Amino acid sequence: MLTQAKLKTIKPLAKIARHHDQHGLYLQVMPNGSKYWRLKYHIRNGDKRVEKTLALGVYPEVSLKSARENQIIARQQIRQGIDPSLAKRKERLTREHARANQVLTLARKWFDAKLPQWSQSHRQRQERLLFVDLKPLHQLPLTELNPILI
Repeated sequence: MLTQAKLKTIKPLAKIARHHDQHGLYLQVMPNGSKYWRLKYHIRNGDKRVEKTLALGVYPEVSLKSARENQIIARQQIRQGIDPSLAKRKERLTREHARANQVLTLARKWFDAKLPQWSQSHRQRQERLLFVDLKPLHQLPLTELNPILI
């Protein structure tokens, strides 16, 4: 089992090294010195049991305590029949989709598409409107935008 003191003394080797903690959690140390938290787990795929690895973060940004907490969450998901790596990917894609549909992102795309057609003065007015006057709305998803907010 890993401890904070042991983590501080781990040095990189010529090959990838794994320092195991508990319940599939380990620290993978690369030859260049970078250290990654990983969780090895098994999940059912039909009538087969598939071995998978979940990335939990980079040490020391993700502490031993945080890695263990993330491991507990992942193991709970596995017990519920949820694949943690697929759940993590779905969450990331949902965030990216939400960011892509923010007012600022869509305003920038529209502005860039129309820019060649506009005069200099019209470009400046549109730029001020979209990127200065409407700044409080930038982080909103387009679906939440309504006439009252504008």
